[in-house]
Amino acid sequence: MSISDYIAMGALFISAISLWRTFSVGRVRLKAWSQFIPVSEYNQRPYIVVQAVNNGHRPILLTLLGGNIGRHNWSATYIGKQLHEDKGTGLLLQEEEYFKRNIYYEDLVCVDAYDFHEYQDLWFENSLGRKTMVKNSRRNVKKLKEENSPQG
Repeated sequence: MSISDYIAMGALFISAISLWRTFSVGRVRLKAWSQFIPVSEYNQRPYIVVQAVNNGHRPILLTLLGGNIGRHNWSATYIGKQLHEDKGTGLLLQEEEYFKRNIYYEDLVCVDAYDFHEYQDLWFENSLGRKTMVKNSRRNVKKLKEENSPQG
């Protein structure tokens, strides 16, 4: 093999690493978690703190905060502000920016044409339609429901 063959293989190797880095490191990464806050001397009502942070190197547009209300049903609300007159709402998170919202018991109730439903868990959806589950949301939603039940 000649020196030009080694240079060509080296260039191919560097190109492959660059392509891998573009698709793996540069993609959007949303991390979401929740924490249950019980009644204390500082707060009169229990609630769940839901947080999301953009761990990726590219901006992400969060559009919905929602949850599953049944086996094959879900409901959600738009988050953020209207970005353009003719387009929908959203919250743009740059690199390492975060979003935080307190969820009270009445926020877990949603109404459709037939009945009332309660969220079972929580998730965020971005502008591409990708859902990110909120860590520990199922457990914390259950705790919040128990705290607000007549027996609790």
